[in-house]
Amino acid sequence: MQRLGSAVLLQGSALLEVRHLLALGARERQQRDALAPSPGLRHLLALLSEAVAEDEVVSPPRHGDVAAGARPGDSVGERVEEITTDEAAAILALGRRQVQRLAPSIGSRKVPGGALVFDRGAVLAYAAQRRERNDPHG
Repeated sequence: MQRLGSAVLLQGSALLEVRHLLALGARERQQRDALAPSPGLRHLLALLSEAVAEDEVVSPPRHGDVAAGARPGDSVGERVEEITTDEAAAILALGRRQVQRLAPSIGSRKVPGGALVFDRGAVLAYAAQRRERNDPHG
């Protein structure tokens, strides 16, 4: 992340986090206040999503059994790819129980039946943060 005059350059986990937080904020605002995101915000989210797709940090091998889909309530054109606890554990190289304990800080929700599902983008952002904390120079 760098500041270039009045612009900020985002890469890696910072790019993921900003996109994720903007999308969450837009969804929350629409659900709470019934206010749709502005065209400018929708455009910004689209640009950030394109940049995320091109960024090598967020392009690990894709799990073949992960289904992409929009969650009910998604309205900013952001597709949320939900993954299971086991899939999140594999991405994070952690045990299933540890991922369950971290679920509130990673970003998860319970589906009918009580199972946790995670936003794949949020899990990737969390993984990138962990890598940066463990190797700030690499």
